[in-house]
Amino acid sequence: MKNCYVFFVALAVSAPAHAQVGAPSPWSFELTPYFWSMGSSGVILGGANAVEFDFSAGDLAEARSFQLASRFEAQNGDWTILGDLSVVSLQASESGGLDVDVDQFMFEAAGAYHIEPWLEFLFGLRYQNTNLDFQQSGTSVGERNNGWVDPFLGGRVSQDFRRWRVEARADAGGGLIGSDLAFNGYATLGFRPVNLLSLVAGYRVLDVDYVKEDGAATVVFDVNRNGPMFSVTLHF
Repeated sequence: MKNCYVFFVALAVSAPAHAQVGAPSPWSFELTPYFWSMGSSGVILGGANAVEFDFSAGDLAEARSFQLASRFEAQNGDWTILGDLSVVSLQASESGGLDVDVDQFMFEAAGAYHIEPWLEFLFGLRYQNTNLDFQQSGTSVGERNNGWVDPFLGGRVSQDFRRWRVEARADAGGGLIGSDLAFNGYATLGFRPVNLLSLVAGYRVLDVDYVKEDGAATVVFDVNRNGPMFSVTLHF
């Protein structure tokens, strides 16, 4: 009888420990490398040099545009942490032979809170560092480098239909610091053939109006980027 008593006490003590070890993690993660086939239009000014351009997503070879980008999300309950990193390079030309090479680094850090199961409130910061190299007939005639931070607020809606997912996001920022105005938005449709992976296609717009007044060295980066976006999301 004593041995039975010891056995049940030991079982009662060890049961919570086993349950704790086997409990699923409250966190879920997503890693999304993506390709954004973006057209661009706008005006870039650096001191005495200015280039106005407009090319579509189909003109990427002509514009010599290149991009590496990836997004990361970590969710726990109603809260989500988001990060987005991209490196963009493009060249735009004026009819007079003036070119501008643009190398841009962008990093976004944000948080999201579920107001409803289908609706999230977004808040965060987007850092952009832009290097402009103006060239006339292959010779550099001016270079500018500027970095700025845009705080932003926005929202995201999403809905799952079996293995399909519809998602849309919009946010706006700048104003007080950084850009005069910055808008970012996208709409996507995703398909999840297996639990580990989703295939996503959509359309994205990023419009940035940045001006830095510095005498003769005034910099203007007023650029609208838009076009189809394709990605693969890994869930773990």
